Amino acid sequence: MEKIKARNRKFVVYDYGQYPSNSQIGLKIDRNSKELWLHFSDIRLNCEEIRSVWNRRRGQSKAGVNIKNPKITEYIEQESQILLDSLPYLIKTDWISHPDAITISARKPYQLLVAKSLNLAIPETVIGNSSEMIEKYVSLDSMLALKPLSMATVSLCDGENDPASNLILYTKPVTHDQIIKKTRRVVNCPVTVQKYIPKEFELRITVVGNQAFACAIYSQETERTTHDWRKYDLTHTPHKVFNLPDDINQKCLTLVDKLGLKFGCIDMIVTPEGQFVFLEINPNGQWLWIERLTNLPIGDAITDLLCLDNQR
Repeated sequence: MEKIKARNRKFVVYDYGQYPSNSQIGLKIDRNSKELWLHFSDIRLNCEEIRSVWNRRRGQSKAGVNIKNPKITEYIEQESQILLDSLPYLIKTDWISHPDAITISARKPYQLLVAKSLNLAIPETVIGNSSEMIEKYVSLDSMLALKPLSMATVSLCDGENDPASNLILYTKPVTHDQIIKKTRRVVNCPVTVQKYIPKEFELRITVVGNQAFACAIYSQETERTTHDWRKYDLTHTPHKVFNLPDDINQKCLTLVDKLGLKFGCIDMIVTPEGQFVFLEINPNGQWLWIERLTNLPIGDAITDLLCLDNQR
């Protein structure tokens, strides 16, 4: 926000969780026109004035605390969410990125197919809950990586946010025999099994518009992050600016474009032999820690895109 202020641009922050309890939306449609207003805090915003939207964690509707009946609360929040979910189709402007594109591109099987179509190297992969397929296709002579299909945070209780109640599922190395012994359990839930890719280091590539900012993460420097750098040991895990080869840089830009995104965080492995292997893309991923550790101007690039400075 400070970067936008520095350019003397007007902006507002709208939290979906404030609707309808602390904000109002008004939409008028007739044969010849459409009028859409947002009213929250002391702001009354004509949505025709919106030039760009940074689509970041929109949240869910929240009924007012004065509504005591839980069934009425559920109904209000359901109706409210339908209107909120309609906003991206009513506000015709540049979304970074559009919710539809984010939803579709977050599906990891689809990501792999698009990456493969661009001739990016990907790990040999089996996905699903078919024990027969896993037994048939997983490599007999190599280590495997067992992964979830999602962001993989599982709440183990219905109580308040107790960190001890949340289970985070990280990438786990397993052997062929270990997988085969557990295949009967696979039918209960789909999993991702990939050939384990040895790492020289890993890359976090943040794509903003037509720019790719690559950071090498030396995850093999500390045992904690050897198999999954998301276990975070920043003090002992060097992060350095990395210059991508031209062909990999272009494929990253093309991947984000093909997924309909204007922003995305790509994870790759660079093997000891120098091969670049695509793992996944997070269409709304974290990037600030990369900027702070490397001084890569990611925030400036996002600001350019929001302010449309790169189109002048």
